[in-house]
Amino acid sequence: MSEEEDSAITFETFRKFQRKEKKNEKLQELPDDFFGTCVQWINRKEEKFEEKRDSALIREIENVKSIVRDIFERRRRKILLLALHSVRSKKVSKNLLPEEKEFFESTVKNLRQLEENLLERVLKGEEPETSEEETEETEEEELEEEVETEEGEEKVEEEVKGSREEEKGEEEDKGEVKTRKIGEEKQMEVETSQGQKLVRITDGVDRFVATDDNEYGPLEEGDIVTLPNDVAELLIDKEKAKESDI
Repeated sequence: MSEEEDSAITFETFRKFQRKEKKNEKLQELPDDFFGTCVQWINRKEEKFEEKRDSALIREIENVKSIVRDIFERRRRKILLLALHSVRSKKVSKNLLPEEKEFFESTVKNLRQLEENLLERVLKGEEPETSEEETEETEEEELEEEVETEEGEEKVEEEVKGSREEEKGEEEDKGEVKTRKIGEEKQMEVETSQGQKLVRITDGVDRFVATDDNEYGPLEEGDIVTLPNDVAELLIDKEKAKESDI
């Protein structure tokens, strides 16, 4: 994706995709690189936050993460239902993203195997195949392979040893990255100003006028917003929001 295309992706773009998934039972069409776009957008916004230290950017990032999570979960449920249906119909499902297609095909394959190894065998008066039987067969095959490759054991041991040393080095690198990430997260913590409270919206709220005569909303489920204490407490009392610490 070019930088020009990336800049065209806005908060409202994610909202639009979320609304489509909410309103329709079928999988909605998304760009093939949707998840890659999410990664680029989040990384770009976090870089901007490091430069400007603007708390509004943090709220925008958290809101988009919440939206992406909601889109993922809605599509996952739809894909599972499609897989169940496809076991019988064998139809090819539309609008699957590349990452989702692999999950869909694997799920359909496992469901068909379950039907063949359990239901169809029972209806034929045969004992169902068990994982224990499959394990025994696998162990026998592995034993035969081990005997056939006995002469190459020394070479294998050397390769395993080298692999372990590489893994150890990678684990040390990952430890450094993890430590650095924790430090970054601590830097990204933002305190709300006095007289205000950070809350996460748990139920959609239409536009309304609060006691301070200011208009707020509309707010959607998953939004993270900073509101005056009395407004925040009002929404919390009505079970429309919960206090958040990001």
